[in-house]
Amino acid sequence: ILDGYHRHGVIHKDVKPDNVIVTADGLRLVDLGLLTPLASTLTLTNHGTEYFRDPEMVRLALKGRRVKDVDAARFDVYSAGAVFFYLLEGSFPACGPLSRFTRPVPMVLSLIVSRAMAEGTKRYPTIAAMRVDLEEAARLAAAEGGFERIPASRLPSFGGFDGPAEGPPLPVEAPVRPPVLEGVEPAEPARPGRRRV
Repeated sequence: ILDGYHRHGVIHKDVKPDNVIVTADGLRLVDLGLLTPLASTLTLTNHGTEYFRDPEMVRLALKGRRVKDVDAARFDVYSAGAVFFYLLEGSFPACGPLSRFTRPVPMVLSLIVSRAMAEGTKRYPTIAAMRVDLEEAARLAAAEGGFERIPASRLPSFGGFDGPAEGPPLPVEAPVRPPVLEGVEPAEPARPGRRRV
């Protein structure tokens, strides 16, 4: 879904668990109130939900940078990683690279989350590159009996591949089936009061 938004030239800016709806037809990403064109000449804002917004976006907003002058699609990559952290850990992530798992999480999934939430050029360059790693991890886990047996070196991006080549725009409304993460029990999420900034 995010790849479709990015290919259509917009970022979501508020990817968080409350905005991901799971239906029988797949996933839906809702709350389009902060949708922003990637080519916008407006100054970045630090809107979004605290635990899931990219700290780099906040720093650049405070410096007065314009949306079109930064690789703004990476802000959604960070948020997707933060949502995945929340799914696996059951609690809110800390600030980017400071987020650590306290629950047992297979190393390959931990590395995908860490790369999505990394700073600068260490982050996935696109959401499509992150999706390729997730799909390959799920495929390998199904073939080899679990995520625990998969070294990061077998993921496409950790071997130097950063995702599929640009293709035609994907339909934004297309439902996406969540990957099956067999062998990983979802955590019971901690639900402290919502904070919106």
